[in-house]
Amino acid sequence: MLTVLRASIVGVAVAALFISANADAEGKDPALSMAKAATAFLAALDPVKREKANMAFHSDERLNWHFVPKERQGVPIRQMSPDERQAALALLKSSLSGSGFKKVETIRNLEEVLHAMSGSPLRDPEQYYFTVFGEPAERSTWGWRYEGHHTSFNWTVVDGKLVASTPQFTGANPADVSDGPRKGTRALAVEEDLGRA
Repeated sequence: MLTVLRASIVGVAVAALFISANADAEGKDPALSMAKAATAFLAALDPVKREKANMAFHSDERLNWHFVPKERQGVPIRQMSPDERQAALALLKSSLSGSGFKKVETIRNLEEVLHAMSGSPLRDPEQYYFTVFGEPAERSTWGWRYEGHHTSFNWTVVDGKLVASTPQFTGANPADVSDGPRKGTRALAVEEDLGRA
């Protein structure tokens, strides 16, 4: 119960502390670099995966977000080739700060710890989905989502300007890995300590 409580506290505390889209060196809106990365991601996918990964901007699915382990719309990392995976992670990197990307990857890899603890096939670090809504371009309206267990990020670009990076959720379970090869890992240590303070 304590682990669940701590995971909840971390999820609430994180808010927008580290998930902020990268501005370029001149401080410009990051929407253009995100659009280029999203276009490259879609281009890297084979036609079947591209159809699954690209949905209409006004699709009801764009508003259907979760942070629990479940099947989602889009393409999971598990189904991607190495080149597709590289393009997907480049899109994620274009949308997060460096420390945000590192934390999100640490959270994703906690699924290995949960799998070792439970044996459940739901605990899978490759069941994180990428979905693009609309057509990413320099002055278009579009969005994209990265989602899996304890992670849900949604970006919206209107007329080429980033207008929202919400809803977003980040949690960590276990909040503090007590044994095994990842012993001592606290994916959201700063956020948890701040929340408790």
